[in-house]
Amino acid sequence: MGPEPMKLLRGQDAAPLGNVLAAPAVTKVPAPVLEEDVADMFRAHILPFFRFVFGVPIYDRDWVDLADVPSPDIHRHQVLFIGGDVALPPSMSAGMDRIVPHLTRHLVKEASHWVTVEAHDEVNQLILAWLANVVLPRSSAQL
Repeated sequence: MGPEPMKLLRGQDAAPLGNVLAAPAVTKVPAPVLEEDVADMFRAHILPFFRFVFGVPIYDRDWVDLADVPSPDIHRHQVLFIGGDVALPPSMSAGMDRIVPHLTRHLVKEASHWVTVEAHDEVNQLILAWLANVVLPRSSAQL
C-alpha cells in the first residue's frame, strides 16, 4: 500500500496552520527583494496565474502518483530544511522530525522567504556542511 497522508498526519496539531497570516511581531523588516517595477510586473502578469493554479487541486495528484510507492521509501533519505521566513516561524515546523525522521533543520536569522537569495553565502555553507557531515558519511557507510 502506498503513502497514507491522513494516517501519517492524524493526531498532529494543525492549529498553527490557521494562523499563517498572523505573523509574529517584526522588529526589522528586510529590504525589499524586488525593485518596484519588477514587483509591478509580477502583480500584473504572474500573480493572476498563481491565483488560478492554487485554486486547482494539483497537489492531490501527488497522492495518486505515489500510490504504489511503499511508504518507508518516501523519507528514508536525509532531508535538509533551511528556513528564514517571518510568515513561517520555526514553531510551525515543530514536530516535523516525527514525520521526516532523517531531518536536519537550520534557521537563518535576518532572512525572509527568499533565504537563498538574501543569505546565499550562509545557505551555501549550511548545504556544504550538511553534505560533508550528514550525507557523505552515511553514503560511505552504506557502501
